[in-house]
Order: sequence, then C-alpha cells, then structure tokens
Amino acid sequence: MGGFGSGRWYRYGTRPLAEQCLHLDVNKLKRENLLRPGLYYSIRWESGSTIGIATFHDEIELSYATNPGKGDEEHVRYRVPLNRTPCNFGGYRCWFVCPNMGCGRRVAKLYFLCGYFLCRRCHNLTYESQNEDKVDRLNRKMRKLRTKVGGNGEDLISPFPDKPKGMHWDTFDRLELKDFEADREKMRILSWQISTLESEIGRLSADPAEEVLDNRQLTGTADRARLEGQQVAISSHGC
Repeated sequence: MGGFGSGRWYRYGTRPLAEQCLHLDVNKLKRENLLRPGLYYSIRWESGSTIGIATFHDEIELSYATNPGKGDEEHVRYRVPLNRTPCNFGGYRCWFVCPNMGCGRRVAKLYFLCGYFLCRRCHNLTYESQNEDKVDRLNRKMRKLRTKVGGNGEDLISPFPDKPKGMHWDTFDRLELKDFEADREKMRILSWQISTLESEIGRLSADPAEEVLDNRQLTGTADRARLEGQQVAISSHGC
C-alpha cells in the first residue's frame, strides 16, 4: 500500500503545483454527506495513500501514516476546525480552517505536503495556470471549448468539432467563435515570436568579414597614434 510522502519530488527553486498534491475538498465531503458528526471513514487515492477521518460537530480529525514501511514512518493525528457561513438563499456553506499555527485561513481545500494537510498559502503552492504564458492559456481555453462540445481536447489542429446532439445552435456558435478567436490570437503571438527570432538570427549571422575589417582599421589607427606619440616624445627629448 502506498503512503503519504511517496509523491514526486520538485526541482529546487520551483514552487510545487497544487494540482500535483493530494487534497481534501470540504465541498465534496459535504455533498456526500460525510461531515455529519459521529462518522469514521477512510479515503483512498489512486496513488494508494489512505487517510482516516473522524467527524465531530465543529471539526474533523485526520489520522494517517507518513512514509509507511520505512525507517522514518510517522503516525500523525490532528484536528481540523470547520466553519459554516449562511448562503443568501438558505442553507450554509462549509469551510476548513487551516490547522497551521498562526494561519487559521478559511479555505475549501487542504493540500498535503511535508507531512500535513494545510492551505495553499502555507505550503506556498501555485496553480499550473500561474506558470503558463499567453499561448499556454489560449491552448488551455481551446481544449476546454472543444471538450465541452464532445471533441478531443488534445487535438487543436483539426477544425472545431461538429455540434453535438441536443445542444442549441446559439450555444454551439458562441463556443465555436470563442475557439476561432483564441486560435487567431495564438497565431498572431506565434507569428510575432517567429519574426522576432528570425530578426535575432539575422543579426547574429551578419558577415564576419566586416567585423574583422573594422577591427583591423581600429588596430591600424591605434598603431599610428602610438607611433606619432613616440615621434613627439623623441622630438621633445631632442630639444
């Protein structure tokens, strides 16, 4: 069985991504009615990591082992406070209160890193979208649009997929237009990047013979100046 602490390593100097961390989602637990007091259950992730959760009125208790089966295995147990805020149209919304000492932020998700489930800020996590440039964001937008109409989100070369059965034409036309505009903007950016790169290559590949000739001219000028200086010195000495 896999355990906590067996995840991937991150390069030095880079912030880990929230999408790559195990996390607990308070909204998902509430939808599945797993926050009512008096429960005890376990959650298992695809990686094999498991966590036990005991529920109380205003908090939950987490229990798990880090690095199981290894010499530094550690059993961890601590409580995470819950907070509830009323909704405008009735009911309430649940929040985790970050259990890190001195934090106490109200959040919907807690992320596992360095042995504990804490908020994104305490773990200094970043979202994948925050590391994207403009082209990456446009590609992500196009993938989302094509997936929404039932197409292959990874295929950004083929034309926009056909209208799926049951979708209104107005909705489909709006999505197709957004895809077209994103693709046009992406092509504009790529064209500018290619033009800039070609200009840089042209500047670096200028005729080296001209540079050599310029250097020789400068050297000859310096030699003449040095010789004239010596002649002036000799004449002065002779006087």
